[in-house]
This record gives sequence, structure tokens and C-alpha cells, in this order.
Amino acid sequence: MRPRLFATVLLALLGVSQACSGDPSMAADAVDLPKTQTPETLAIDATAVPDSAWLAADTVPDTTAATTPDSSADSSADSSADVLAALCGNGTIDPGEACDDGNLLANDWCAADCAALIDVSTAATYDAKPSVRVLPIAAGRLTAAYSLAARKLTVLREQVYDARDATTPVPDVLYDAYFGFRADGVGGSPWLTTPPLDDVGYIDGTLDVRTVQTVGALRFETRWLTSPAVLGGRLAVVVRVTNQGPTPVTGLALTAVFNLHLDGVGQGQGEAMTRDPASGALVESHLASGRRAAFLAIGDGEVHVAADNGGAAHNPYVLGTAGQPLDDYVESSPGDDLVAGLEWRLHAKPLLAGESRWVGVLVDLRTGLEPAALASGLAALATTPEALADASEQIGASLADPVAALGSLSSLAQAVLRRQLAVLRACQTPTGETGAGQIVASLPPGQWGRTWPRDASYAAAALHALAPAWPEAGLRAQALFSFLRTGKPKLATDGSNFYQSTYIESKDPSAGIWGLGAALPAPYGVSLTRYFGDGSEDVDTNAAGPNLEWDGWGATLALATSPLDDATQTWLRVRVAEPLMALIEPTTGLLYPDSSIWERHWCPHGQCAEPETRKRHAYSNIQAERGLRHLGALLGPEGQPYTAAADGLRAAVRSKLAHVVPKTGLPALAGNVEELPYETYYLDVASVEAIVTELVHPGTPLAFGTLAAFDAHLRIGPHSPGYRRNDDPTWYDRQEWVFCDLRTVVALVRMGQRTRAASLFDWLTSVAAANHGLLPELLSDGVTEPGSEDDAIGAPDPGGWAQGAVPMCGFGAGAWILAAVALNAAP
Repeated sequence: MRPRLFATVLLALLGVSQACSGDPSMAADAVDLPKTQTPETLAIDATAVPDSAWLAADTVPDTTAATTPDSSADSSADSSADVLAALCGNGTIDPGEACDDGNLLANDWCAADCAALIDVSTAATYDAKPSVRVLPIAAGRLTAAYSLAARKLTVLREQVYDARDATTPVPDVLYDAYFGFRADGVGGSPWLTTPPLDDVGYIDGTLDVRTVQTVGALRFETRWLTSPAVLGGRLAVVVRVTNQGPTPVTGLALTAVFNLHLDGVGQGQGEAMTRDPASGALVESHLASGRRAAFLAIGDGEVHVAADNGGAAHNPYVLGTAGQPLDDYVESSPGDDLVAGLEWRLHAKPLLAGESRWVGVLVDLRTGLEPAALASGLAALATTPEALADASEQIGASLADPVAALGSLSSLAQAVLRRQLAVLRACQTPTGETGAGQIVASLPPGQWGRTWPRDASYAAAALHALAPAWPEAGLRAQALFSFLRTGKPKLATDGSNFYQSTYIESKDPSAGIWGLGAALPAPYGVSLTRYFGDGSEDVDTNAAGPNLEWDGWGATLALATSPLDDATQTWLRVRVAEPLMALIEPTTGLLYPDSSIWERHWCPHGQCAEPETRKRHAYSNIQAERGLRHLGALLGPEGQPYTAAADGLRAAVRSKLAHVVPKTGLPALAGNVEELPYETYYLDVASVEAIVTELVHPGTPLAFGTLAAFDAHLRIGPHSPGYRRNDDPTWYDRQEWVFCDLRTVVALVRMGQRTRAASLFDWLTSVAAANHGLLPELLSDGVTEPGSEDDAIGAPDPGGWAQGAVPMCGFGAGAWILAAVALNAAP
């Protein structure tokens, strides 16, 4: 242990009681601490409250006590130096100090004289594994996914979100879609689902997939495109076939097959097909649901079509498998499992050695649009396959400015950055669509196709960070805020907010209600969980009740930007901030228990068999403190009540949630209050947000101890430098969480451990690079658990295998960008 005077001696020497009752400038809140200003913090520049000295193993002294010495005590230089030396070790960041570990650690992150944070870590190399098997294809509306194993399209959804409202799902309607061919003298399977992939990946800066396959002398380059500037929310598939042999190829024809199940339940019943007389497009309809899909051939060749029920004689799969041409038969009567086919006959002249031909198909999927309108919309594009391919190739170059803004990134990280920008674009519903502006949590085939304010806030913070170099990003962040601003909480029959009146304000403690009895001053304005596509509130429920989270309210407050018009200011104050402040529990100063970040449920802790119940979560309080402080800063003098509420939350978090971890002997910020009686189940990486936002100053014992606790209990294993999300005993909790890792990167930067932060960031960047630039929700922990997603690995779990939803939007792309911004900011 380094030689320092203990805080008890220091307080006696400096006469703290006199300072407390004297000059008001001596108050703890008056000490300006070094702040790490990044675009992520937006307008938050309020002074941090210094952490208290740790005088006893499990006690936090009163945070209102002054720790700044009275400057009149001794004006001599020697005495000042002695006083400053004495201050080093009191656990508080005093003027002239960069850190203070409370004299609890040796050879740690804090210099012996408290003058500097020290990076004591060394870089390590970890082996990222390619494990993503399905690639999303999206740019904001029509979304699809390509299976690397099946070598075909396996997902097609009308919108990026998965439900328009509580009764209207937006299902995946695709069974499969792929290309095939015929050519004289070229044997083997007629479908491109059989030949192996010579090359596969995204086109730079996009989620447009490019595949290459070779069959005999023929090279097939297929591009699955959603380029928004050209396609306007539609899908295109274009194929370039090249003769790589020395002699001409004759009898060449290409065929595209689309097997949609427009009923939305996977049976494909009650479908009918027509061919639009004006454009020649095939239009498939499901009359009961109103869904329609259109397919328009473009490019070289004489075009023919076929459409028939599954297994029927005119089914294009049946014809193609038999080597027969499509015969222009279109089944117009409603049937089952209807399959659409388009054929380009290119054999009017041979394909010469080295020559290429292009074909393509435009695809649209809409509910409620008449066949003629759907077909004419495709025909209006009037473009060529080559033009679509060229447009997609240009998108990566258009992202040069935001990439240049993070100029110190490696070339690998720059490519990953461009992919994250593409993911953020793809996750957001575009202007003109229902629910415009929302950013869903994950893309298909990921299961989180709805908008959580919390998840989306990380996407928006990343967009704000890039907005100075990329104006589009600022507009996208504003669009998300507008979506949240106009969201519609669920209403009860009497017109009140259903969850507010039924659960929050109810005083009925009985099972199933578990009323909180907290009176809110107004109806809340931000969903307690997430949103359907139309902006209506969606709250999931299980045996432990609904999932009601406070953290989205604080996250939404933190997204507001100046200037605020009167209507927005009123909404923020009356519908968000003041209801949030009403949820501050008088007895603890913390928010009342809620479901919070990992989506626990409403039953009080200890009253249900379900372990994931409501608690006083650190994360919700951290987000509330951040959001209220941000609003207070935006409003200036009028914001003082919100700033005061933030100060109270800050003090309560640090006094009620700080706990000494037995294994380390150091203080750590617990993830919740209710689990503190247990040995370690209170640990949760989500509490690292307190260091990121500097609610806990990154140079204090509580910051050091929190990371030490994570290292002791939550490190995932030797194959990775990352962390599981908490120490609860479920498979989901035990996996490595990419989001947790990325927020820890930012915390480590705040703590001056840039080498360690870079090592963790590089690990996640390599994970993305190994998986076509995509960041998954989870990485496997290296322990095989039968009956879980580990079974899909098909071998003993090597660790680091992509699992959960892929890709994540706010928790993936947004969090990665924020980590990159933090690492590239000036120390």
C-alpha cells in the first residue's frame, strides 16, 4: 500500500467542519472536476459530485461533506504542497488530482501522488471466429436475409419492424428465393443453391450482399440489393453471368424463383397470381390479409414467366428442375403454396469467351396496395441491373466524411465503421412510412424487431456524435426523437394510461397487480418498454406481470437538443421529467423498483417463483440522473428543479448501491439494491454506465473497485477479454454481451486505461470483421449447455461464437461507434 495519510487524519488537519459552515464555495458541488466531453454527453456539463472517502469497509460517508481545504489555512507554497500531498489518499478528487483510489490499492490505475491516471494494462490478441450464418439485406423498409448455408434468400419482411400494432404482425413471408440456369453442355444441379460460394460478403458501406459461384465455365455474380436512393425501399436481385471458358456457351437461360407465403403463417394458403398487362410484372396476392408482392424482370434476354401451386405441373421449380423452360402459365385462382418464376432466355446468341450478360428482378411487398399500382411502382424505376450494381458500389465512398472524423481508426476498423453506419440506416424506418424515425433493436433474422427507447438511445447518441461530419446523422437522430415524442402509451377504457393506472398508481398489493402506489403528476409520455411500428406502446408480460422500465424515460430526456420549441419543452417537462421525478422513493432517494435494462418483470423481489423481478436497479437511476441533468442544463435557470433531482439521485446511487465485494475487498457499484444480501448476484455490468456518465468519477475508488469486481466475477474466460452481463444463473446472463463490452470500453477510456480499452475494442472489431462487419447480441461463453443456443454450434462451444440476435442496432452498431468515438477523443 502506498504511504499516504488516512482520510481521518486529513479531515482533522483541515478542519472540515469549519469549511462546511463557512464559505459556500467550499461545498462539494462547487468543485469543478475534469470532464471528458464527447458528443455522447450532448449538452451535459454539470459539475460532478466528488466521491466520498472510504473510511470503513462498507460505509459511505455523507456526500454533502466538504473535502476542499479552506485556502486561508496556509498560503505558503510549501504548506500548499503538504496539504495537497495529504489530500492524496482521501478517496476524493481534489483540485490538482487526476485520481484518488482512497489508499486502497497498490500498483493500480492511480499514480502514487494522485497526479495522473496510469494505464497498467497490456494489449492482448484474441482469435475472433466467423460464425454468422445469415446476412440481413436492408436499408430501412423492405428487409431480407441471405443464408450462407442454403445459398438463397430466406427472409423477406415488408417493414423493418415486426408488428404494426398489437393485432397486426409484419411477418416474414418468404419460404425461399434463389436463381438457377440452363446451358448446353453444363451439367449438375440447375439451381444456384447447390454450388459452393467462391466469395460472399457485403458491398462496402451497405447491407447489400454479393455472392460469387462457379459452375463449369460459367461464373455467377449475384447481388442482393436495397440501395435506397435508387430502389426506394424495394429489393433488387441482379446476376452477372460470365463465360470464363475458351469457347462460346449456347442455350443459356437464367431463372429466378420466389416462394412467398403471404398468409403470414407459413402455409402459403389462399394465394393467387396475375401478370400485369402494362409492365409484365408478376403480382402475387393474398386477399384475406391484403398483402401483395410484385416481381419485375429487367436486363438482357427474352423474358418468360410461370406461376403455379406447389408441386403442380407449371410450378417454376418443377419446370426448372426438369430442365424445362417456363411456359408463361400463371395460376390466377386462389391456391396453396404458389411459386413465382421469371426466366431470361439469353440463347438468341452464344455467350462468347470472356463475355458477360446481366439480368435482374425488382421486388416489392406491400399491404393494401392494388396490383396495378404495385407493378407500376416497379416499372417506374426504369433502370438496368448494371446501374443498380453501380449505385450500390458508390455508397461506401459516400461515407468518407464520418469515417475521416475518426481518422485514427485502423483500416479494418474503418471498414467496420462503414458497416455500422449501414446497420443504423437499415434499422430506421424511413420518412413516409408508418412509424417513421423509429430505430428497432435488431434486424431480421434477429428477434428484436421493435423499438426500445433505451436501445435506440445508443443509436441516436452515435448519430449525434457523427453529425458534425455527417449531416444525415443529425437528421436521423432528430427523426428518432420525433418518433418518441409522438408515441402513444396504451390507454385504459377510462382514457388513462393503462400501465400507470393499473400498476404504478394502484395501491392494490395483491398478486398480479403488485401496485406501486406512486402518484404521477401527469400521464407519462414514453413507453414503459418498447413500441410497435405505429408508435403505440408494447409491453410484454409473463407470470411475474408486465415489464415496466423507467430507464427509457431518462434516456429520452438525454436525447433532447437545443433549441426546444414550447410544445417539446412542455412534453419533456410534464410528460417525462416530472413523472420520472415522482418515481423517486422518499425513503431511499432512488427510483422505485422497476424492470430496467435486462427486462425483469413487475412482481416484487422475493414474492414470485420467477427470479427476474422488479428491483431498485442502478441502471434506471443512472439514466434518470443523466436525463434530468441534461434537461436542467438545456433549460438554464428554469431547469434547476431537474438538476436538483439529478443531484439527489447521484448521491443516492453512490450511497445506497456502493458495496465492498468480498473477493476484492474493494467498493463496487451494485446493479441493484435487492440482491445486496447475496454474495455477488448484485453485480451487473450495466452499472458501468455510472462511470461512462461520470456519476461515479472515473478516478475514484468506486470506479476502480467496480471494474475490479467485474474482472473477478464477470470476465467471460481466456478466449476473450469481455464480460457476461451479470452473475445471475441463466444461460442468457452467462454469455458474453457485446453491448456490455462496448460500454466498458468507454468506461476504461474515462479511467485512463486506453491500452486495455483498445484491447477490448479491438476484440469486438475483430469479431465484427470476421462476421461481415456484423455485431451480434451475444458471444458464446465457451461452455456447452444442451437445450440452449449452444446446440446450434454443432460441436463443443469454442467460445466467441455469435448468438442471439444479429446484428444489434443500438446495442451493437450504436455502442461500437460510441466506443470508437471515446477511443479517438483526445486523452
